[in-house]
Amino acid sequence: TAPIPDDEHRLDGPDRMTDGPDTPAPDNPTPDAEAPAPPMSIAEKTRTGTLEASDLTVLYRDDRLLAIDKPSGLLVHHSNIARDVKQVALQLVRRIARRRVHAVHRIDRGTSGVLLFALDADAKRDTADLFAARTVEKTYYAVVRGHPDQSGCIEHPLNTSKNGLRKESTT
Repeated sequence: TAPIPDDEHRLDGPDRMTDGPDTPAPDNPTPDAEAPAPPMSIAEKTRTGTLEASDLTVLYRDDRLLAIDKPSGLLVHHSNIARDVKQVALQLVRRIARRRVHAVHRIDRGTSGVLLFALDADAKRDTADLFAARTVEKTYYAVVRGHPDQSGCIEHPLNTSKNGLRKESTT
């Protein structure tokens, strides 16, 4: 037990501790216990490969199609470019649909957005035909620095490999 302070060292006012019911509780009643970690963000789960199917947002589903909100950093399917990746959208969506699914299109790994899956081969063929005929209207939004024109064309070469070769791109 701690010694009782004499009058010269006694605390008064809001800093005074008492033995009664008004005694404030300590901030951490068990100093050796670790506080629970805050929940991981979707971006962090994607980066660490711990994203679960339940973390994905299903935007649309019917008997033929399923659309998700793909987070940035998630590959659509396995690729030789990123052999170390163990988790891809295709696998996670199969868990959601509880059946085989077919990616109708792709979105770059670093891009977030709507990703559409067909739930059977006929739906895959039908939607692939729409994309091939360019009858699907797509809208892209970007976060930019500065003040670009309301609309227009951005031409900038992209690095396509580690050796620095560039591929022309028009967006």
